[in-house]
Amino acid sequence: MRGAEALSDGELLAVLLRTGTKDKNALELARELLAESQWKLSTIAGRSTAELMKTRGMGRSKAVIVLAALELGRRAFLEENISERPPIASAKDVYRIIGPRLSHLDHEECWILHLSKSNSPICEERVSVGGFESTTLEVRHIASKVLEKKASGVILVHNHPGGTPKPSRADIRETERLKQSLSTLSIDFVDHVIISGRRFYSFTDDREYRASL
Repeated sequence: MRGAEALSDGELLAVLLRTGTKDKNALELARELLAESQWKLSTIAGRSTAELMKTRGMGRSKAVIVLAALELGRRAFLEENISERPPIASAKDVYRIIGPRLSHLDHEECWILHLSKSNSPICEERVSVGGFESTTLEVRHIASKVLEKKASGVILVHNHPGGTPKPSRADIRETERLKQSLSTLSIDFVDHVIISGRRFYSFTDDREYRASL
């Protein structure tokens, strides 16, 4: 009667779960799931299907439904009309676009931000998923993705789940290799941004920032 906006996080999760177990209803199960995730939806979104299934009463179908709903919400938040998206002017703009996807994860992911000639973002695309300490950066794979989107420029983004956004030696080496490879294809390598929680590092600026979002 009052709309979805009138419901608490637990009540919204309960709507998705639909049923509970013999000793707890859907709302109690939802609250237990929230409690195990520090009462943060972003923490739930960063968990895997297998991790969610560790909560008693969370079968595979329930876990998949919850993660799908949170991903839809995240995409709705990030979705904009491409033609109206302003040009990327700084690493802070990159964080605003991709930070919500990566800041809460407990594993590394590598994304690329495809850019038009005016440096306006065309789309974001995940190119690899790794473990806690590393992810795979395949230059040929990334180059093919950029050519496929007919992008004029690209920004590489990946996250460091633990601690600092400062680049490792491998990050520096792979960034230079990617930059050189894309230059032979006349593709502008604009920046490489590393995200760690609410902090991020820009290779172009050679500086670390703290998000003000």
